[in-house]
Amino acid sequence: MKKWYAANYPQMIEADKIYPSGEWAMYGAGCGWPGLLVFAIAMFIPFLIKTKHPIVWWLLNSTAVFSLLFDPGLEVQFGVFIYSFTVLCFWKYTAKAKDDKQNYPGR
Repeated sequence: MKKWYAANYPQMIEADKIYPSGEWAMYGAGCGWPGLLVFAIAMFIPFLIKTKHPIVWWLLNSTAVFSLLFDPGLEVQFGVFIYSFTVLCFWKYTAKAKDDKQNYPGR
């Protein structure tokens, strides 16, 4: 990227250069195939969790996985909070318990 900017756009200052973003690209470029594979496994584990509302659960996780293609949201503290808060709160209230009636008598 630095060579391309130096050859094609030399008047651009260092702070304003645009670099590729996206969690998938960052982990793939930074750690190679092992990093991309570990990140993919970590991102697809929530799809294996059984909940009471599987379609909504899949849509929530699909949105998160798709958004990380174009946004480095996990690179900042606020992005980590948004992702973990929404996924964990929804999972808490919709996760299937083995003995649901015993654990939640009001349901």
